[in-house]
Amino acid sequence: MAEDCTVVRFSRDPSLATIDNLKQQNDASDKFTENGQHFGAFYAICIGLSIITYVLDLVLACILLYFYSVNGHGFYFALTLTFVVLPALFMTTVSLRWSPGTSDRSL
Repeated sequence: MAEDCTVVRFSRDPSLATIDNLKQQNDASDKFTENGQHFGAFYAICIGLSIITYVLDLVLACILLYFYSVNGHGFYFALTLTFVVLPALFMTTVSLRWSPGTSDRSL
């Protein structure tokens, strides 16, 4: 079964924009969807642990911020808040830039 796949490559420069028609190879099983990777229990556990440790890190930072604000350590409060907020903003910006469909949008 020969199927065609149309790929549109957008660009800010109109001369670089292309439309490519790809044909599936008859000897290959399914090149459009097959990537040879499997999402198993190990990856689900790693993702779950990553989420849990990230949330625990934020909770502990908030506890530390509360401790600094109650005890009048304004400099340490500001420093801790800076090291919590700036990386979060940076990672959100990078995430939005890498998301599908946003590669040609300016932030």
